Amino acid sequence: MPYRDPHTAAPALWALYHSTGCEFEASFAEFSGDSHARKGLESLAIGLYRQEFGASPTVQFGRVPKGYRASSQNNSRLIAAGARFRGGLYDGPPLAEHLAGVPPVGPLTPSAQSQSWCGHSWSEWVALSDARYRIPSNTVGLYRIRGDCDGALLYIGQGVLPNRPVAHLSKITKVGHAQGEMFAAQRRLEVSWVAAPKRRAHQLLELENDLIAAHVLHLNCAPAAQFKG
Repeated sequence: MPYRDPHTAAPALWALYHSTGCEFEASFAEFSGDSHARKGLESLAIGLYRQEFGASPTVQFGRVPKGYRASSQNNSRLIAAGARFRGGLYDGPPLAEHLAGVPPVGPLTPSAQSQSWCGHSWSEWVALSDARYRIPSNTVGLYRIRGDCDGALLYIGQGVLPNRPVAHLSKITKVGHAQGEMFAAQRRLEVSWVAAPKRRAHQLLELENDLIAAHVLHLNCAPAAQFKG
């Protein structure tokens, strides 16, 4: 089994081939825009797929077939720590990567700043600088950040709140940081969130992708600071 680098889906595709002997086919479309636009269209393609089938593509978001364990990533940090490993056949207890994904919560609706966007029940908007005091500690869920624009968003994220959204503020002081410069240019920075305490990491990524897809579908672009690091 290959490592998760250079592509995170490689272990799962290897497992499918190993278990079934299946053939794979590829299809592609040329695109001349920048990486921000390209990644936005990728999110849209996945989001539309999820709307049609009620699930993500089979090995999207780090999932692997049962009976296999995925390899680790392959980088100098893991090598130095002795933590790099090859995956393969696995007969132990279920791992998070074996768990099914989740269907979309709702349709890919417009009005990205509304409290019912894409079927979620979003919180009120609060100043990002106050998020540490307004969001309950260790909340797991989704968040969205807006700046001066009343229609579009700056960023969509997921994970442990309020730490994840608040971390964006530290990027403002980093010279040359693309995302930090976008945040610094705003007169207003506000965050809204929705708790999802029972969702696993790959399920949160699925729901985050749906939100990015809706933004691209209705506003013709991903949030401005998305995919900027």
